[in-house]
Amino acid sequence: MTVASSSSEPIPERLRYGVSPIITRASTTLQFTSSRQPTLSFARVDAENIDKLAPIVTILATYNRRLPGAKLEQLEAEIGAHATLSTLKRMKGTYAMVTAAMDVKLRELPLWLWSHMPVEDLETVDRKLMDAMRFIFTDFVNVCTNPVTAPQAAQSERTFLVDHVVPILRSLATQSQLLAFNWCGAVLKQKARQARPATTARNVDALGYNAQGYERLVVEISGGHTVEQPSHAADDTIKIIHSLLCVLKGDAQGHLNASLATYKKIKTFGIQTIEAHMVLFEMHLGDDLTYEYKEVMSASVPINDEQRTRWLQVAEMLAYLMLELHEQDAHLTTLQKEHDGALQLDTTTTIRSNLYPATANSPNS
Repeated sequence: MTVASSSSEPIPERLRYGVSPIITRASTTLQFTSSRQPTLSFARVDAENIDKLAPIVTILATYNRRLPGAKLEQLEAEIGAHATLSTLKRMKGTYAMVTAAMDVKLRELPLWLWSHMPVEDLETVDRKLMDAMRFIFTDFVNVCTNPVTAPQAAQSERTFLVDHVVPILRSLATQSQLLAFNWCGAVLKQKARQARPATTARNVDALGYNAQGYERLVVEISGGHTVEQPSHAADDTIKIIHSLLCVLKGDAQGHLNASLATYKKIKTFGIQTIEAHMVLFEMHLGDDLTYEYKEVMSASVPINDEQRTRWLQVAEMLAYLMLELHEQDAHLTTLQKEHDGALQLDTTTTIRSNLYPATANSPNS
């Protein structure tokens, strides 16, 4: 029997995008929306700021309806792929361990994790992610088995950072050996260096550095895991965008002799938590020489053992980030070699010639 595809049927006019009737009663105003919504994403950058940033930064997010339809479809497809754990499944050992761990009793989980051995040789990145997840799960058991809860813990962003975010990122950094973090008021030096006129450095909730000491990952905690603060979250998103922009501009100014093509491959990363949701961002220079700020994916951080299956999406995020960090390590090495002259370039292809032409033509350059 052949069943017609629902996608081939016209969408009823009553379900079209943008229909949001508002009904006002004596004491309240209610807005109704159809089952077909243009996006499920919370607009972390409002339309006014998207327009203001457009000459410098393009916001690649599904809530940015100014993007071309093909780009929105691509973003939706990427988000859908992450929802199916597409990156984690590439790490066969980690995927097998994490999925099996969902059914192990809580108090038995640490012993099971550290006794679990893969049945085949693993790629280095897979083995490192598996070790990171072992440490993350072990800390999770430690937190979940404490019957005592501190007053106001659910409302405190620092408590959420220390209890739930630090173990995740610290384990990723330590086991990947690609990052090291400063926590709670870390100073973003590139912000001060890029500001005109020069200003004091910016503090962020956490800051990840690579082996050369370059700032690579900015973290902002926008409230406790039960606190909804839309204005705080929106402000922190803008702060992350500006922070990543400053870091990338610092990368360019520190490697003026490197090729523009290599610089376009360089990314900086941001993580923001909004309530218990962790959002991963990345930024790089696009082909049109505006920066592209992309919301890669989000995951809900498990707070208790009833939420254990949420670790699957967290593991997907960490798998993506670890692969990206490995790739970035290679790109940054190439960038440095090009700048130092170890790799010879046509001077017309350099960052200096393309992004800082006044510097290239200066008699003092």
